[in-house]
Amino acid sequence: MPHGASVAKPHEDRRALAQDARRVLSANDRGDYTVPRERLYPAQWLWDAGLIALGWATTDVSRALTELETVLSGQWGNGMLPDRKST
Repeated sequence: MPHGASVAKPHEDRRALAQDARRVLSANDRGDYTVPRERLYPAQWLWDAGLIALGWATTDVSRALTELETVLSGQWGNGMLPDRKST
């Protein structure tokens, strides 16, 4: 480490990271699903929905469950879950 450089304490880094994550989730929230990136990926994606639900679960379990329920509502009759759900 260079002389005079400061290192943030780990708990401070986690707190800032959690705040940034909540800000991104809230900005991309569409009510019953969350988009990964507004213009590039405007639909709900299966892979992302699972990880997004984990993020929501840290602050709002009900919202996390809504994310999963929405993605699962796109399940086909044969049981397949498509990669993308247009809502």
